[in-house]
Amino acid sequence: MIRYRWYRAEWAVSVRTLSQRMKQRAYSNSVPDGFIVDRVRDSHLEARLVERLEYREVVTDPFGEKFEAERVEYRQHAFEAHAEFPQLMLVNPGRGVTIVASRLVELNQFAGTISPLKVDVLEWLNRFQKALRVNALVNHVHATGLELDPGVVASVDVRADRDPRRSLARVANGRLYVVERIQVQVGENPTRKLWLSTDGTARVEVEVSEDWIAALREILIAIARSQ
Repeated sequence: MIRYRWYRAEWAVSVRTLSQRMKQRAYSNSVPDGFIVDRVRDSHLEARLVERLEYREVVTDPFGEKFEAERVEYRQHAFEAHAEFPQLMLVNPGRGVTIVASRLVELNQFAGTISPLKVDVLEWLNRFQKALRVNALVNHVHATGLELDPGVVASVDVRADRDPRRSLARVANGRLYVVERIQVQVGENPTRKLWLSTDGTARVEVEVSEDWIAALREILIAIARSQ
């Protein structure tokens, strides 16, 4: 599974200048972390932030003797930085979100900002279907903010072999709720699954064409322009 998450960012410098500064802080074995720039265009760049973590681990051998072993772990955080909204995309973000954001802000001499998105996932999905002209079967919806009683709010997971949104609306019975995550099967292949989240995250079950990722980003641009 691959996750992509988009962010709004304001860079204090151009993409080309950003890439030059990354190269000045390139990764090598003499530093704990640094950048590897894979591709640069005027409009965007593709790069990785590499971390090297060194630690000592206590290991017990079959005879019960304990000894320390030095371990080295490498973490690579892939991302794209764009000149236009959404300016930042992280690939498989996790614990690396904080350090990538921190290093990018440093490269902007602390004049840049990075902030999360808030997306209507249903609109994101509908536009995705129209853009790629594909059928998408919704089979999992996660909703939050469903008020059962005054002061009692529920989160609801609805799964089905058909679109569960009508069932969710029937359970809500006119009460407000927010669809926070949605899972769809794209086309006839059951492995081609797509998850969309309100924080601007898209997850795919298997590797997909770059057209999918490009379309998802272009739709975020269109949604932002329409607001």
